[in-house]
Amino acid sequence: MKNEYDGKIRAKAGKEVYLMTAADEREYDVCKSLLEAYGIPVLKRQREAGGYLSISMGMNIYGVDIYVPEEYYNDAVELVKNTVENKEENNTESEIAIEQYHNKRLLYIWIIIGVFYFVPFFICLIYTLTRK
Repeated sequence: MKNEYDGKIRAKAGKEVYLMTAADEREYDVCKSLLEAYGIPVLKRQREAGGYLSISMGMNIYGVDIYVPEEYYNDAVELVKNTVENKEENNTESEIAIEQYHNKRLLYIWIIIGVFYFVPFFICLIYTLTRK
């Protein structure tokens, strides 16, 4: 029954236009859910041998092409663009947090190097100078 429904939507929608390539099935599912929530039908096409890889290995390394009807293209581009911009903002915040974490970790590493390398060196140097 779902195939008949999809066929009716595609018949009404007209020609499909390439929208974007999703990196994997999860990204495709997110985009599909977003577009279908706004009433935009979606057509999925596997790239290269992606369909066979999905069946045999359970994953597709080539990505998934997403197509939408020509009349919905502009709306779909705006939806996807807004989602990508929000994702980039979240990524920059997380990248800043990761960078701060790495800087703090680097500081701890230098403290440990100082304690275990430079302190014994100076103790040996002071001991050698006071002994003479």
